[in-house]
Amino acid sequence: MSENIKVVSPEGVVGIASCNELRVQLLQAFDTADPVLLNFSHIERIDLSFVQILYAAVREAGIRGVGFRLNGEVSKEVGEYLVAGGFCKEAPTEARELENHLVELQVK
Repeated sequence: MSENIKVVSPEGVVGIASCNELRVQLLQAFDTADPVLLNFSHIERIDLSFVQILYAAVREAGIRGVGFRLNGEVSKEVGEYLVAGGFCKEAPTEARELENHLVELQVK
């Protein structure tokens, strides 16, 4: 069985102004690919809307039965935001670590 991998790579500041676009990209990816990877390598900063999209994407992937994974490097600013917001107990440097550190996030 061959995999149809799709990588979604948001860039820069990913917040309220750009999260609808990210949401649409993820939903389209869930329609056409399995697994879908969310690449953190080019994300400089985030806000709460990104965190909401992340949790919603994990839930949606589970509902659809699509693999969803996080990959790439997590910027210092993103890691610090997640800790300050209470989403992580410690700041991860890699997205794979983030899968395990985010409170109640279960990525498959």
